[in-house]
Amino acid sequence: MRDALVTVLLAHSGDEPSLGAPLEAAEQHLRRVGRLYPLVTVVTAEGARLSCEQTGVARAFAGVLAAVTTFAQRGDWGRVKACRNPPCHFGFFDRTRNGGALYCSPSCGSAVSMRQYRERKRRRESAATDDS
Repeated sequence: MRDALVTVLLAHSGDEPSLGAPLEAAEQHLRRVGRLYPLVTVVTAEGARLSCEQTGVARAFAGVLAAVTTFAQRGDWGRVKACRNPPCHFGFFDRTRNGGALYCSPSCGSAVSMRQYRERKRRRESAATDDS
């Protein structure tokens, strides 16, 4: 379920490799999970919420689905993202003014930038060696 959610979060933030077949597979998996861990609407004088009548792990999984649904209904779904730093993929709420954050923290952004810099440097050095 985590991998499927990460793929969906990456896809809706514009991550090209997450689009197409990976996104379709993730969405299908989340539909199956939704059938396995159904949610119940609980209406009280204070308001309405989604809940799960199961216990244990099933309740935890359903709780995640309920949170995702709540974000979507409040209009915050576009702000819930997965960090684009591959070893991280931590879920985060994008609080930037324009909603354009790609990483969960500055350190993840720096790590990606440093990897890209090292890769460019390695390619330049390899090209210089090949030209010799």
